[in-house]
Amino acid sequence: MTEEKFTHWIESIFATEEHEIDCHQLQGYLPAFVEGELDGEPTPHASVVKAHLKQCPDCHEVYEGLILVVKTELDTPVVGD
Repeated sequence: MTEEKFTHWIESIFATEEHEIDCHQLQGYLPAFVEGELDGEPTPHASVVKAHLKQCPDCHEVYEGLILVVKTELDTPVVGD
């Protein structure tokens, strides 16, 4: 591990807040959060989800993928309508 990576890791630990969520918790909140983002209606856990997404590139990637999937679904007509 490089010194730079170690320093970043230590800074992340000290930057965490007591009310933050982990990746597993985020996965439970993410579908409603994405729906709220697209509808313009924030969810009750929006602030902790946003904070986690800022700090976790893996979860942010999942978030971006989910946004893309949902937007694509919304733009695609349902067969049989």
